[in-house]
Amino acid sequence: MNKLLLITTILFSSFCAQATDFNPEDLQGKWLMMKMEAMKVADMNNVWEFKGKQLTTISNGEALTPDEFTIEGDIIKVGRNQIQIMDLDEKTLRAKQDDFIYILEKQ
Repeated sequence: MNKLLLITTILFSSFCAQATDFNPEDLQGKWLMMKMEAMKVADMNNVWEFKGKQLTTISNGEALTPDEFTIEGDIIKVGRNQIQIMDLDEKTLRAKQDDFIYILEKQ
């Protein structure tokens, strides 16, 4: 019984660690913001561009000053801001900052 519990705990811990560990390479490129909360915002042309260790926010074609970012587990740290990666695959990034949920599509 104890061996089964130990094996289950190890497998669960391993799965959780893999599910929440991201690195800057996972985010590289341009991500078009499709939704912010329940609002569709794709026509506003808001983009997050990850290049190297820099994140540039582009709003209506105007790039804001790039900021350096780091990733710790599932958290993107940009200055004082923290963005939680909720889900990420090759095409879609779902993230949460404060009480806002963002859905972005890889360009």
